[in-house]
Formats: sequence, C-alpha cells, structure tokens
Amino acid sequence: MAIACNRVSGEPIPDVPQVELFEVQTATALPVATSTPAPTATPEPEPFEWSEVAKPPFVGPTLVLNDGRVLVRENRELGDSAVYDPESDVWELQGEPLFPAIASAVLPGGRVIVFNYGFRNFVWDRTQIFDPDSGLWSEGPRGHFDERVRAYAVLDDGRILLIKGVDEEFDEIYDSETDSWQQIPSSIQFSVLIDRAVNASLGQGRYLFAIRQGGLWIFDSALTSWEEAVPPNEARRDARLVELPGNKVLYYSGTDITGFTNAPAKTVEVFDPSANTWSIWQPASLVDEDLFMIDVWVVDDVGTILGEFAPRTELDVLDGLLPELGLYDPVQNQWTMFDRTFDTREYILLPGRRLMRVDQTIAGEISAWMTVLP
Repeated sequence: MAIACNRVSGEPIPDVPQVELFEVQTATALPVATSTPAPTATPEPEPFEWSEVAKPPFVGPTLVLNDGRVLVRENRELGDSAVYDPESDVWELQGEPLFPAIASAVLPGGRVIVFNYGFRNFVWDRTQIFDPDSGLWSEGPRGHFDERVRAYAVLDDGRILLIKGVDEEFDEIYDSETDSWQQIPSSIQFSVLIDRAVNASLGQGRYLFAIRQGGLWIFDSALTSWEEAVPPNEARRDARLVELPGNKVLYYSGTDITGFTNAPAKTVEVFDPSANTWSIWQPASLVDEDLFMIDVWVVDDVGTILGEFAPRTELDVLDGLLPELGLYDPVQNQWTMFDRTFDTREYILLPGRRLMRVDQTIAGEISAWMTVLP
C-alpha cells in the first residue's frame, strides 16, 4: 500500500539584501517563519507489499507465455481457458481446450503444446496446440505414447522428451519444426518419475532427472542415452530440482529415504556438473531449522532465490510456526523472511521481478495479488 507524505507549502524566502560599502540600504523585512515541520523523505515500498489485481475467472494449471502473459486452464474435467495480461491487468477468456490434460510447455515461437502423462485416466495419444495470438486451440500431432508415459522434459532446443517406464523399448521426442513425434531407443530402466517431471538442464544438452523413489539419472539428448548420476549426500524421495546460474542444479524438498518416517529431508544440496560433485547449499542453514524448503524460484542471473518454506512437523504447526516466503540475497548472503497466507494456491514469477499470487478461500472465493521483488 502506497503511503502519501505531507509536503510543506508556502512562498519561497526571498534573498537577503546585500550591503555595499559606503552606501547604506534599507533592509527589506523577511517573512515570518512558520512552525510547519520539515518535509520527510518518501518511504521506500516494503518488500512483499501486495496490491490486489484483477480476479481470475477460475483456478487451474498456469503457464507463463513468452510475452509475459499468463495462460490458465480451468481445473476441472473440461473447462475454459483464459489469459492474463499484467500490463493492462485484464483477464481475457480464450477458446475451450479440446480435452482435459495435465502437462503443458511453451514451444519455440510462443505456441503452447498440451498433453498427458502419468497414472491418470485421461486421453493419452493426442496433443493439442494453443496459439496465444489467436486464442484458439487446435489438434496437435499424435504420438506413439500411451498410459505408460511416466514423465516429460522440455529440452533446451525446444524439443519435448516423453519418457516411458520400465522395459519400454522406445521413448518419444516432439520436434515443433517438423510438427512430429520421433521414437528414440530407451536405455533407462527405472519405474515412475515424480509427478510433473522433475528435471533440470545441466547445459550442453544434458539433463538431470530425480526419480520418485530416490535415484538420479542424467539424459544426454545428443546421444539419446542415460547414465546414473553421482549420488548426493542425502538421497530423498519426491525431491525437486531447479536450475541455478552456471548450469548448477539445486536439489531440495523431499522426504528421508533411509527410514519409514516420511520426515522432510534435512539438507538442500547443489550439483555441479563441471566437477560432477554434490555440496551442501549453505544458505539453507540460515533459515529456521524448523522450516524446510518446499518450492524455489530463481529470480535473476545473479542467483537471487525466492523460496517457500513450510513447518517441518505437525508439532511445529501446533507450536505456532507458520509457512513463510524468503528472499535470498547472494551478495549479502542473507534471507529476508515474510509470512504467507494459508489461502494462497499458487505463486507465479513474472518478468520484471514481479510476483503474482492466486488465493482461494475454503468457501471458493478467488483473488489475485501482485508485488515487485526488491
């Protein structure tokens, strides 16, 4: 919320007349000074000072488009789609998708491809394309994949890799230039990857994948081959990955793999592909030890990190510990922590260090808010 500051008004004080030698002048009387207080500086905006923006027509899976707008698909069996323009603060309804789907990716040129994967009773062998310029949906190319598809990855060159499960002979790669799917030999033997395809680019066409059961594998897109990655210091189930500057990867969240307690992992680690080594990410140790990192956004090329934290145990919640947002400044090596609302459904990082949040109350009331990260 902007805070207005008072200003001092009044006529300027005239110059004091000067007295020259050998010539006497009559001094002009000066205005009497008032007791009005001196002006104060306009305060800087507080970090995470949220302003309400246009209300979304519905909630659902979101995707940031190449031009900075946001695509949202209604989160039900089959519904509408809408696009939000943060510059004009306007939501505009688009065409209706052809079928319900859970995965989406922005293609080179700005179009969006939508498809399915995982253990869900959806349409498997079809894709659909959304054109942000026209707002229309159209049928995409059919692949050779089915319900056995376990994960996907958007490659650096814009192609899309679909990965199947154990004992599958082929995987699939979609090339938007030819608008077609190509089968490639599958040399990896693992079961289900974590939902939403946890992977991160290592540069030079190589990608790190975190497997739901705890393993880590590297895919080489040039060789279309897999190799098992060097194990981290603390393996975990349901881990998440995010790309850091310099082709490094942050390995965080997840639960302890050594026992059956499902306790949150104790550390956050960094993988350096140039040295092929893991190390503990020390900034995480600066946060309250009763909080653990559940989501991460990389804000800039310097390495500014926006993190979402949750209480580590139910006892921490009962003790009054609340979920928080944190902004890590790598130059100062410090976090600035802020409370977050329980109604928040999603955070969306937009160009220009803008952060949008979408809230939905238990009663179903939807609202959206915007802030600019410091």
